[in-house]
Amino acid sequence: MSHTEGQAEVAKRDGTTVSSDIDALASACTGRSSSISSALLAAYHRALDPALTKAVTQVDNAIAGGRGAVRAIQDGHEEMAANSAWDARAVDTVEIPDRK
Repeated sequence: MSHTEGQAEVAKRDGTTVSSDIDALASACTGRSSSISSALLAAYHRALDPALTKAVTQVDNAIAGGRGAVRAIQDGHEEMAANSAWDARAVDTVEIPDRK
């Protein structure tokens, strides 16, 4: 899961870089090309930004779910081991009748 977390961080960082690049490109569109700037920003905010955000959120949720599943399995194993140890120590009373 650590690898996946690392990849999620890379995706977040790359998303920030793309956002900065779009802003820089939009800033370069001045004068008669200013309409390109607003269209570019609108397209980014309408399509790319939500998709990137959703993808990163899904990866984060998958990581959290995976960690929760592993934790539940570990807790279950610990509980079974504790129950087995308790059962091994809990010996019933054994009565041996005196047959003299």
